[in-house]
Amino acid sequence: MGRSKASRQAITAAERRITALELRKAGLTYQKIGEHLGCSESRARRIVVKELERIQEDLTEKADGIRSMELERLDTLFRQMYGMAVKGDQGAVDRCLRIMDRRSKYLGLDMPVKIAQTDATGRDLTVSREWLAIRSAVLSVLDQGPPEMKAHVVEALRVLEEKTPAGRERENP
Repeated sequence: MGRSKASRQAITAAERRITALELRKAGLTYQKIGEHLGCSESRARRIVVKELERIQEDLTEKADGIRSMELERLDTLFRQMYGMAVKGDQGAVDRCLRIMDRRSKYLGLDMPVKIAQTDATGRDLTVSREWLAIRSAVLSVLDQGPPEMKAHVVEALRVLEEKTPAGRERENP
């Protein structure tokens, strides 16, 4: 009889968690969810957060299982192809390399590809932004000084910009 009561309580708790998630998904605040469930706002938040964590953990476990299964499949295919590859079968060599590449991707062994942000002319945006910030700061300080000093500094900045890689790239597209 005690077991039956525990089962009913587990079912009620599961239904409560599902209801809390559905209400949150519908856009209700934790305060409104708490009112609907008959608990405090902080308890409603804990119910939703804990259930989301449980779902995430479950998904991670399933993904790990699928990854393991896929790795086993790749290992089986590799073993079958490897013997032919070492005997010189070029097709088997290519398949082995593709299997190795796929296995490496599953395991996250490859370094991420780094992509630099560039402007329309192909210049590195981080360098361009930094240069523009420095140039802007210098010119704003010079606005308070004599105009001839500003003219000299502007000319020096122009010459300096032409000597930088970004400036040369702009001249020679």
